[in-house]
Amino acid sequence: MIPNPWQAARILEETLADIRRQGVDEKRLVTNRLFLLKAMRDDLREQVHRAGEARFRKMLEQDEVSFRLVASGDAALNWELAETLELDVTDEDRPLLRQNGQPLERHLFEKIYQKQVNGLEKEVAWYLDGEKAVRWWHRIAARQDWHLQGWQRNKVYPDFLACVQETGQGKVRFAVLETKGLHLKGNDDTGYKERLFELLEKVFDAGVNVGELKLGVEEKEIRFELMLENNWREKIQRPLAVCPRRRS
Repeated sequence: MIPNPWQAARILEETLADIRRQGVDEKRLVTNRLFLLKAMRDDLREQVHRAGEARFRKMLEQDEVSFRLVASGDAALNWELAETLELDVTDEDRPLLRQNGQPLERHLFEKIYQKQVNGLEKEVAWYLDGEKAVRWWHRIAARQDWHLQGWQRNKVYPDFLACVQETGQGKVRFAVLETKGLHLKGNDDTGYKERLFELLEKVFDAGVNVGELKLGVEEKEIRFELMLENNWREKIQRPLAVCPRRRS
């Protein structure tokens, strides 16, 4: 939480001194020491996150950082979809099929296995694969695939990246989709991702072209959506709404 031990000691001493000035004796401090440490950690974490978000937003406004799916002149900054993915499977692992038992048609890679998705993600995958507006979709592998970086340390690995065809213009948009079960509604991680998605979409729409996304299509825009278990069928309409509703 605080990498500098001297600063950590200073904060602890100042906090204890402030508590003592409020009339709390040493016995109560010792008795409640674990609760006190947890409360301090929670408060410090919240302060760090608020300061980090404010700094992140300011850096975006001043073009000190940018969000792009691009290939630039710097090879270290380039990102391209992998041509192959490695996955450990056994004879018992089963590929994910359409609900009618037929192979998936729009998944970016040849196969996706049932163990790669939970129940909610499977429903979304079936939906994407049945949308004629979807040129392809990709199940993003957690902690080893494409990710988003916000003001918190941990990277955000969305569940799906979809390429959506725009009718009659030859252009596409990209939909970044994250699903959450109802039991995660309102928790810190969900709230953080909602704010990050909203900010990145706003910044991307206002951004300038600094490179080219090597996907063989002309990039137009990116839409971000965090969908809960009880409303994903409604929320998914927005990032996919580029043409009249067509199902296959």
